[in-house]
Amino acid sequence: MAIRMQQRRGTAAQWNAADPVLAAGEIGFETDTGKFKIGNGSSVWSALLYFTDSQDFDTTNFVLNSQKGTASGVATLDADGLLPVAQLPDGHLTAKINTKIAEVVGSAPGTLDTLQEIANAFNNNPNYADSVSAAMADKASLAQLATKAPLESPTFSGTYKYNSVTTCNINNFKP
Repeated sequence: MAIRMQQRRGTAAQWNAADPVLAAGEIGFETDTGKFKIGNGSSVWSALLYFTDSQDFDTTNFVLNSQKGTASGVATLDADGLLPVAQLPDGHLTAKINTKIAEVVGSAPGTLDTLQEIANAFNNNPNYADSVSAAMADKASLAQLATKAPLESPTFSGTYKYNSVTTCNINNFKP
């Protein structure tokens, strides 16, 4: 089934004199001013607003032809599906990026010295955390320490030999 779109035309004076109701989607074009209105099926001509530009429509996913292929607009892809270098903004070029990195490095020698000192302290070990964990594994665990004598008021038991000459019963010994 074919769809028919209606479009009427006339001068601004003719439109104002007739003040018709345009069908929903019907376009009314003023031949002398170049302006037009789009009908809604219920409002008279004088109650409709002139269509001014694309901001009257949702153009979120549209690209203007003037923006295609420009460095500040939407780039067009080459035959390989890549962005041509000529269409890249200056901020994305390798030389520009390298210059910015050099500026950051050059402006922070104190910070870089501190980072070098930290790296030296870690012996430039990229797995420093693993190395520390392995070293800690060689130490006594809390469970092992719990089996030792307490530091305050220890209780001794057994026999103690001193210089292999004197033997005393440790149960009689008081600190």
